[in-house]
Parts: sequence; structure tokens; C-alpha cells
Amino acid sequence: MVSVENEDKILILIPPFWGHINPLIGITKRLVEESYIIVFYSLSEFKDIIVKTGAEYREYPYFPIVKANEKSHVPTVITLFTSFLDIADQTIPYFVDIFEKEKPDLIIYDFISFYSKCLLIHLQHRYLIGVSNIPPPKALLFFPSFCLNIEIFPEENFLKTMIEPVPNEEVIKSFEAHVKKVSDKYSLNLSTMSPIEYMTSLKEKLVIVSTFRELQPKGEEFKEPYKFVGSCSVTENREFYITDPKVKQLLGSFDPINPIKSLTLCVVISICQTVYNLYQEKIANENYSCPDNVLLLTWVPQLEVLQRASLFISHCGMNSVNESIHYGVPLICIPQGGDQPMVAHRIADELYLGIKLDTPTLTSEKVRKSIHQVLNDETYRKNMIEISKVSRKYTGIKTAVEEISKYITENN
Repeated sequence: MVSVENEDKILILIPPFWGHINPLIGITKRLVEESYIIVFYSLSEFKDIIVKTGAEYREYPYFPIVKANEKSHVPTVITLFTSFLDIADQTIPYFVDIFEKEKPDLIIYDFISFYSKCLLIHLQHRYLIGVSNIPPPKALLFFPSFCLNIEIFPEENFLKTMIEPVPNEEVIKSFEAHVKKVSDKYSLNLSTMSPIEYMTSLKEKLVIVSTFRELQPKGEEFKEPYKFVGSCSVTENREFYITDPKVKQLLGSFDPINPIKSLTLCVVISICQTVYNLYQEKIANENYSCPDNVLLLTWVPQLEVLQRASLFISHCGMNSVNESIHYGVPLICIPQGGDQPMVAHRIADELYLGIKLDTPTLTSEKVRKSIHQVLNDETYRKNMIEISKVSRKYTGIKTAVEEISKYITENN
């Protein structure tokens, strides 16, 4: 009997940001193993990890680096979406040509992939007016963080935090001008809704959420087509190539069994290269050296460290939170922006899995007291272990791939 190769093609069009790519890497690898043809658009810094999945890596034809906000070191939402409109303007003709030639069966995009949604609307318009006889492909909406729906979650107070700092009139006018320009050019019929309204009003026939329903705020209110598959970023078989001798020594000195009972306090600080350089400069200028039990590193194998950790101090990105829950490690949440404040609120204020600290008023003394509180109050770890048991009932990548396969084959 001759094996027939699966010829279904999937295009992944998500922003080239680690927090958005990470949950889709495992899904991509599994889809490739099931003989789907995967084309993953991104930027060169992610090429190696995408190629290792077996997918075809393609560079976005146009994707400028979005300027970060000086206060939070991440782009503001309105700046990000203005840039995405520019990306849509520059790349829609390219992707129309790709779709006409390759006829993909599915496009995967996520909740901030504004340019991808613009493309899908334009493809639908071309088909409806008869410019193209090729119907647009099916689309799948992916949430790497909490699911957003304007009728359910989040509440208004969290919507405000997502747009901070509040843009001035000039920035708003620039965004509205971009909306009108791109909408008119490609017949998108976009209103001048805010980026937040856009993110919370997306609808597709399949929506996959990379967390579990019990963690999602108001999770019981999200019905079909929302599929809470569990975390897709946690996997026990990630390959780590550890060359730093300090990291090797650390991983060898702590058993991944009840690390809180260890008599040794070791602090691992993982920061980006730029901040690492600033720290080293400050240490040198102030004639200060790191204690032997403090490791200051630009990268650590986070899953390996979490298996041995008693506490995780995090900005509360969703991938890190999912991984911390998976291993039952309490959190100190220091959110910076975007969805992080509402994730931190859920973790600390509603589920009591840790402590939330306010970034603008943060002091070393507050951090010290919080560390002492979490390490000496067993309630946080007990709560974490209980919710970890719930999270492990979900199969994440496996369920996501099953839902995608079913969706592609329906009505084909």
C-alpha cells in the first residue's frame, strides 16, 4: 500500500516576538510530524528554532522593528498597531500573490496580528467581487495568553492598563490616518476602533487558547469556538545546550525534588544582553562584586531551573506563568505592560499563587519582604501545587493539533 503524503498547507503569520512564537513551536513540530506542509513567517533571529521543527522558514518581506516605549521598554499598543498597519500596507500585495500561487488551506494568526487580519479581509473582498476565483483560506485565531472577548473579558480597568501610557492627540491622529489610508487602499472597511477594541472583537470558527480554562478569568463563560487546550509552551523534552559552567554547577547542585527544603540560597537572574551590560558597568563603577550565590546571566534554561526553584520572580508573561504553574513554583509578579498586569492580578490577587508588586513604586526592600513572605508561607506553594495538578490534565500541543486537523478536514 502506497503512503499518500498530506498536502494540506498551513501558513503561520504571527508577530516575530518570542512570547508569541514560543507556544506555536511545539504545535508546528507536531503538525510537520503529521505530514502537514508548514510555512512559518518570521525574522532571522527565530530562523534556527523554526527550521528545527521541520517547517519552511520564510522571512517577512517587510517587518520594521517597532520602537519601544522608554518607560516600559516595550512598544505601546497604539504604536505597535500603527506599525502593523504599515506592514499590512507594504505586504498585502506580496501575500496576495503567495495565496494565488500556493493556495494554502489554513492561516494561523494571533490576537495582535493586525496585518494578518487585514490580509484575510482583503482576500475575502477580492473573492466576493470576482477579482479572484480562489476563496480565502480557513483562518485560526490563536491566543498565547488569556483569551480576550469584549463581551466577557477583560473589564474596563484592565483595558486601560493595556493602552498605557495614554497616547497623546498626535499619536491618535496618526493611527486614525493609517487606518483610513490602508482601509481605503485595500477595501477593508475598517472603522477607527482602538487597537484594544480590535483585539477584543476578533472572531473565527476556531480559536485556540494556550492555557487552561480554570486559569482563564471567567473561563466558564467562553463557549464554542474557544478551545482551551492547556499550555503549549511547556514540554519536558526541549533540547538545551548548556555550556556555561556556572549553570551546569547550579543544575547539578539542586535536585528537582522539593527544592524549598534546601539549605542553600541561590539566586539566578536572567536578563537581556543590554541590561546585563548595564549591570556589569554599574557593578564595576561601584566597586561591587556579585556574591557567589548570585548568578547574573543573559540566558538560562528556564524549565530546568524551574524544576529546582522555590520561587520565580517574573514580569508575568503568559509563557513564564504557564511554566511556573506546571512545576508548582510560586511567583512574585512584577508586570511591565500589555497583558502582564491582568495576568499578575489573576495569579496574585485572585488565585493567591504569589505576590504582585507595583512596578513604579518598586523598591529593593519590598522585593526582600515579598521573597521572605513567599518562602515562609506554605500557602503559596500549596495553592500552586493544586493548580499545577489541574494544568497537567490538559495536553496542550496534542489537543491543539487534533483541533487543527479536525478543522482543516471539515467541509474540505
